[in-house]
Amino acid sequence: SGALFGTPVERLRHMNPMAIELYKQNGIDLETEPLEIAVCAQHNNGGLQGNIWWESNLKHLFPIGEANGSHGVYRPGGSALNSGQVGGYRVAQYIAHVYRESSLGHADFLQQIQGQVEDILTLSKKLLARREACKPSMDQVRAAFQERMTEAGAHIRDRRAVEKALQEAKEQYDMVRLGEVSLSSAADLLFYFQNRQLCLVHLAVLQSIMAYLEKGGGSRGSYLVVSSDGERISDALLDFSYKREKESLRNQVLEYRFMDEAHMLTWREVRGIPEDTFWFENVWNAYRRKEFYGGR
Repeated sequence: SGALFGTPVERLRHMNPMAIELYKQNGIDLETEPLEIAVCAQHNNGGLQGNIWWESNLKHLFPIGEANGSHGVYRPGGSALNSGQVGGYRVAQYIAHVYRESSLGHADFLQQIQGQVEDILTLSKKLLARREACKPSMDQVRAAFQERMTEAGAHIRDRRAVEKALQEAKEQYDMVRLGEVSLSSAADLLFYFQNRQLCLVHLAVLQSIMAYLEKGGGSRGSYLVVSSDGERISDALLDFSYKREKESLRNQVLEYRFMDEAHMLTWREVRGIPEDTFWFENVWNAYRRKEFYGGR
């Protein structure tokens, strides 16, 4: 970039002077006043497990793009766009050739989901019948796990904070799952089920972070793992030290699965880059004969 000099605004002027002018047009002079920033989890990469056709272990569900856990920590920005475009095309191909005919009739589908629907209706009636002001509201539930993730699961991670957050997350999810909350109106039902799912997701993320730290994982990608016996970051930050990455974990993936109210975490080796030699004519003929849809 040629911008390894001076102050941040001087570097920005070298690389993208139009950005400075854009801010100035909106009443913000970057040369003379500080700019408020916020840290977002844009590159907190992970996602749903998928095979080479983007199909998850929940059959007929295809997470495409950054919803898929295939990008990894160091994925270039362009590969996310490419994965979404190529993934969408390949998924459409696969569905058209493999799932063209439904394997589950309408009546069979209704029979399979009957128990789940009845459970949801029973819980909904319980929530609507309750008007207890002492129970947490939907806004309070949402704010609690948002603050918890900001404190323990964002770009700076401390094992003690994660342990505390994980215990609180388990308790909160049990409370929300059992409906020990208050709704202000029937419209809050939608908010409740959204919160219940988000509460479970934040618990799953904290479970995964804790498993990574327990395995000796350190700072990697977009987050810093702080440790009292780690390496000092700067002479200006004497009370702030970090733990280096455990590079051997680059070859492993942590998979999380939630089933029957149980949290299951599994470490597995990453899939290697294929070293096969593919002769063009053979591959082209297999494509024409539609023989390649069996790949997983």
